[in-house]
Amino acid sequence: ALTCLRVLPQLEVLNLNNVEQLTNQGVHHVSGLTYLRELDLGGCRALNDAAMTSLQHLTALTKLSLAGINR
Repeated sequence: ALTCLRVLPQLEVLNLNNVEQLTNQGVHHVSGLTYLRELDLGGCRALNDAAMTSLQHLTALTKLSLAGINR
């Protein structure tokens, strides 16, 4: 569960590559990481446009990998 990310508010890099169980709700927990600069969601096939909407609050994000997401 990504709820544990709440204790890491200053996290800058997160690699969730090929975590096929990652859901849109899980990505919502990532949206609170306002210091996040790099995020890899490649291969997380369960994600769709709703997950991307959650990421709009990540204003420090400079690198986002979505390789292998078909939606």
